[in-house]
Amino acid sequence: MRKTIVSAIASDKSPAPLLKSQALSKNFKGLQALKNHNLELYPGEILGIIGPNGSGKSTLFNVITGFSPPSSGTVVFDGTVITGWRPDRIVGKGIARTFQGSRLFKALTAAENVEAAAQRHDRPGLLSTLTHLGGYARRQAAIRGRAHALLELLGLARWSNRRAGDLPYGAQRRLEIARAMATGPKLLMLDEPAAGLNTHETKELMGLIRGLRDGFGVAVIVVEHDMDLIGNLCERVQVLAQGELICEGTFDVVQQDARVRGAYLGHD
Repeated sequence: MRKTIVSAIASDKSPAPLLKSQALSKNFKGLQALKNHNLELYPGEILGIIGPNGSGKSTLFNVITGFSPPSSGTVVFDGTVITGWRPDRIVGKGIARTFQGSRLFKALTAAENVEAAAQRHDRPGLLSTLTHLGGYARRQAAIRGRAHALLELLGLARWSNRRAGDLPYGAQRRLEIARAMATGPKLLMLDEPAAGLNTHETKELMGLIRGLRDGFGVAVIVVEHDMDLIGNLCERVQVLAQGELICEGTFDVVQQDARVRGAYLGHD
């Protein structure tokens, strides 16, 4: 799969980008957190974004997903300019994300967390909701079925009726991904999904992400500090430093780049 995607990107017959950012910048009271960022992400690709703390990685995620409007530049997703859209509208367009910190509804069960996200696929009218007309009960059954299938896929079925806040940390991270996938995305954006995981859990996470890409056809962007995960998972890597894109290519290429070593080690 990796060779196929890389070859397609390199050829003259490459597909249209699923996501494209052009000259994307973000300023915070005089601090430029993101500077003229450009990106083309292709269907089915897994892209890694790395860089030191404060390099602009999470800012980029927030701008793309509508949590922070850009100061300048544009974001195009699936052929539509989505610059400045609200986060819920962007989710409806097909971009789902996770966060560095947990955003689960911790008082709800694991199943209820996923079902809440799956409601995006089902928006019955008020009359149907109140009277159960128009197949409302069937739609609710379908939502529960979709949620259960995702919990099963991510190894969470045994915890489906347990409160999210009571789950082990690794299971909470997987539940965040299940909830994101329940929205039916074309693009899954993962912000430090391996943070706090042990080596075994990280290896399982890599297999899970590949399985989601291969099984659902989603493209994936991963922000991560775990270089083993980035190197073994991503077809292509972008490196940010002080808000700027300083290098892009395969992991083998970027890890040999002098600018990348300088950004991480503090010298050329």
